[in-house]
Amino acid sequence: MPKIDLKQLYLQLELEINRLSSSTLMIYREDLREDAHEVIKLLKKDIDKWVKGLNERNIACFELEGLLEEQRNNIELTRLKSKGVHENELDNLKNDVLRLLARAIMNSYLENLFRNQNANKHENDILYEH
Repeated sequence: MPKIDLKQLYLQLELEINRLSSSTLMIYREDLREDAHEVIKLLKKDIDKWVKGLNERNIACFELEGLLEEQRNNIELTRLKSKGVHENELDNLKNDVLRLLARAIMNSYLENLFRNQNANKHENDILYEH
C-alpha cells in the first residue's frame, strides 16, 4: 500500500507555491507566496489527517476536492487583501491555492503509488535499486 511521505508533500507544496507566485503580477508575488504559506500552516493538521486517510484508504482521492472546498471560508489571503486586491481576484487566488494543495497531495500520492508498484514488481530483480 502506498504511503505518502509528508516531507516530500511539503516540498512539493513549496514548489507549487513558487510556481503559483511566479505566474502572479510582480507587485503581488511575495504577498501571494506569504499568504499561501499561511494557508498551509492553517491547514497543516487537516493536510496531515487527509494524507493519513489516503494512506490508510479511509478516504478516496475524489473526496479530497470536497475536503479542500470545506476549508474555503477559513482561507484568508490577508496580505493580498490589505494590498487592495479585488474580491473576485482574491476568490481566483483562493482557487489557485486550493488547486495547488490538491495537486501536490495527489501528485505525492500517485508518485508513491507508482514507486511501490515498481518496487513490488522488481523486488526479486537484483539489478533493480530499491
